[in-house]
Amino acid sequence: MPTLLAIIFGIAAYAGYKGWPLYTVIFVGGAMLFWNLMYFGARPMQAASGGALAYLFRISIMNIFQAAAAYAVGFGLYRLIG
Repeated sequence: MPTLLAIIFGIAAYAGYKGWPLYTVIFVGGAMLFWNLMYFGARPMQAASGGALAYLFRISIMNIFQAAAAYAVGFGLYRLIG
C-alpha cells in the first residue's frame, strides 16, 4: 500500500514536470482519498466529529493540497533542469 501512495505522488510530480493541466491535481487528490479509505478503512469516518461527509471533505481538501505540492515540485524540477 505505501508503494501505491508513492506512485500517486510520483504521478502528480510527473504531471507538474510535463506541464499537464492543473486540474489533474484534483484527480490525483481523489486517488489519494481512495487510497486513504483503502488503507485506513471506514473506522475513522465513523469516529470523526461532524460525521462521515465532514471527514471526507476534510481529507479531500488535505489530499488536494498534497497533490498540488507534488505538482509544484515537478514544476520546480522542470524549471531547474530544463
